[in-house]
Amino acid sequence: MTRLPHDATALHRPVLPVLTPRELQVIQLLARQMSTTQISAAMSISVNTVRTRVRQALRKLGTDDRKGAVPTARERGLV
Repeated sequence: MTRLPHDATALHRPVLPVLTPRELQVIQLLARQMSTTQISAAMSISVNTVRTRVRQALRKLGTDDRKGAVPTARERGLV
């Protein structure tokens, strides 16, 4: 028999996808208003890789664009 947690609200909390360390780093740099090229240089990765990381992070955060990503990340305590 499975026991339910004492905190019934725990059953209703959505499970949020976890950002990888690199996705998190990209979001943190976006919060500093850095461009794709600047992020690429700061992380020593290609511009295409930055775009991929941004796209993956946006999907996991449930936002459609960079402008929405930063406030959402702040709400979740990521930046």
